[in-house]
Order: sequence, then C-alpha cells, then structure tokens
Amino acid sequence: MHVSCDLSPHIICLSEQYLVDHKLLMIKPNNYYLASRFSRQSYSGGDVCMYIISYLESSMIDLLQYYIEKVIEECAFQINIGNHFIILLCIYRSSSGNFGEFAVQLDLILKYLYKPK
Repeated sequence: MHVSCDLSPHIICLSEQYLVDHKLLMIKPNNYYLASRFSRQSYSGGDVCMYIISYLESSMIDLLQYYIEKVIEECAFQINIGNHFIILLCIYRSSSGNFGEFAVQLDLILKYLYKPK
C-alpha cells in the first residue's frame, strides 16, 4: 500500500504530553487547532489532547464528571459531517491506576456518548 506524502492527518491525538493548560494552548501546529484537552491538576504527566485540521469544525464534549486522576483521563469532541456525527475519544490510563475503576468509568462514558435514535 502506498501512502501519498501530500496527505495530512485530520486528527492528532496525544497522551502523556506533560503540558498544563496554559502551555498546551501555546502549541499551534500549522493548519490545526486544539479541539479538546484534559490536563491533570494534582500530578505531573498523564494528560490527553486532540488537534483537528483547520477546515473541520468540532465541538468539545465535556466528560469531566467521569475523570478520576491516575485512573482514567479523557477528552472528546464531535464533528458534524452532513447529517452524520462522528465522536472522537482520547483516553489515558495510568498503569498504576485501578483497572476495575477504569473499566467502570469507560463503560459510563460510552453509555453517555451512545445515544441511539
């Protein structure tokens, strides 16, 4: 399979980027904007963010109620393309966190995001 060098990713997801909000906001890759982010408050490390190519519009999804530091750290946004909605979710799970708690919170997030008509 050959991939053209002309292609740019539409979305860039980063985890463990170690940047607090004010530093993260200073990073502006050409032709991208910061669509969603989560930065830890108490510990260093972890953290997740997603950049989206500039010609796509997105809206951030607030998942702060599901966050447990060092267990599950997440950010998400939605893209509307015609009559379709695409949700992107980026999750960081610390290896020192409780996996059972992680699984419960992930299930709650997926139930919150999945809204069949």
